[in-house]
Formats: sequence, structure tokens, C-alpha cells
Amino acid sequence: MVTLKSPKIFSFEFTGYETYFRTFVAVLMVANDVTEQMATARALEIEKQKKQKAITEAVIATQEKERQRIGGELHDNVNQILATSMLYPGLINNDMQNKKMVDEAGNLTQTAIEEIRNLSHSIIPPALQTKAMELDL
Repeated sequence: MVTLKSPKIFSFEFTGYETYFRTFVAVLMVANDVTEQMATARALEIEKQKKQKAITEAVIATQEKERQRIGGELHDNVNQILATSMLYPGLINNDMQNKKMVDEAGNLTQTAIEEIRNLSHSIIPPALQTKAMELDL
């Protein structure tokens, strides 16, 4: 009794050569087994895709960290400076004759604070905002 292994699929590359023998035209066909080369090429492509995926994930993680850092800087540092500057118009408001100009400076500073707050919240990815809130609790 003969036991057969499961069939194996081979890949071949065929090349045909036209040749002449006396008065006949003949075609010589050569078949090369390229199964190993194709398997190696597939393995290299898979490895290349894995590396590209790892690079992409690293870039995204770096971008998210940078967004969080910039958002934090805007929210924590720049807003604190602007909030402090809001105190000064209130202190000199009583002493100045041109109250309208001082009020407008205060309004512009308040608008800047709100814009920076909105910007800093919009550039922080939602997943990081959730983690930050959990850490604050």
C-alpha cells in the first residue's frame, strides 16, 4: 500500500525559445521552479508590512504625545499668563479716564484665553483626555 502525502503546489516560470532544426521550427520550453523565491518574496513583504506598521504606530504615538504636550503648555502656561494679565485692567480701571479701552483690552484677553482653551482641548486626542481625567480623580 502506498501512502501519498498531501499535494504540494509548485510555482514555475516558463521561458520559450524558438529554434530551428533542419527545415522544422521548434520551440524549446524551459521550466524553472520558483517556489522558494516566491515564498521568500512573500515572507519579505510580510516583514516589510510589519515594520511599516510599527513605524506608523510609533509616529502616531509620538504625534499624540506632542499634541498632549502642546495642549498642556497652552492650557497651563499661556492661559495662566493671560489670566494674570486680566487682573491688571481691573486694577487700573478705576484710575483711568478711558475705561472703554481698558475694558476692550480685558475682553480681548478673555477671548484669547477661550480660544487657547478650545485649541488645547481640540488637539489632545480623546483617549488621552479620558486618561488625564482618570488621573486627576
